[in-house]
Amino acid sequence: MATARDLITRALKACRILALGESPSASEAADAFMIMNMMLSSWSTDNLHIYANTLENFTLVANTDAYNIGVGQTFNTTKPIIIQAMYVRSGSIDYPLSSMNDVDFAEKLALKTTSGIPYFYNFNNNYPAASIKLYPVPDQNYQLFILSEKPLSPIASLDAVISFPDGWEYAIVYNLAMLLFPEYQQAIDPVIAKIAGDSKMAIQRSVNRNKRVVFDNQDIYSETNDIFSGWFR
Repeated sequence: MATARDLITRALKACRILALGESPSASEAADAFMIMNMMLSSWSTDNLHIYANTLENFTLVANTDAYNIGVGQTFNTTKPIIIQAMYVRSGSIDYPLSSMNDVDFAEKLALKTTSGIPYFYNFNNNYPAASIKLYPVPDQNYQLFILSEKPLSPIASLDAVISFPDGWEYAIVYNLAMLLFPEYQQAIDPVIAKIAGDSKMAIQRSVNRNKRVVFDNQDIYSETNDIFSGWFR
């Protein structure tokens, strides 16, 4: 398996910054390493790069309806990008929760102090900590299970071994090369650009095969939603 330094060396060679047999200097490697992690962070904003969901569980506190989630928060974990599903376990029975957006949660729940087994949740993706609100307010210390998409983990060090699914190293090398061209005032090579685009699309297709397709037919025949204006959730 390759290290971050290996991929950086390949990317710099693809840019013709390094010749065959050469190695990056300390400053070249450090700069490219920073750009590589910035690229992965940027990819995390597109769920077509999030290749696996994470299932976690947390203990709720009776009579407490709001929880911060993030590193060092009440739910101490990496902050999710998006929550795919959530359920509460009581004994041996799981109760799925339905998502409500900020406006609906504020306007449609008249008596927010109602207690019981939660069946709605609101996820507010704040930064650096997100927040989760539950309704009804949990009346016991239930176990809350959260299935979510998490951002891609940054690479720890130049000599850390890269662990990504098949095809990712190829995509990382050539897309990193695309970001390094302007760093060295080099004209973008169209062949490298083609490889970068194709390899990135290949990993997106691979991820997309496992994504659930959702079609919302609500108001499909309304005056504002048709084949010309489109349908909106």
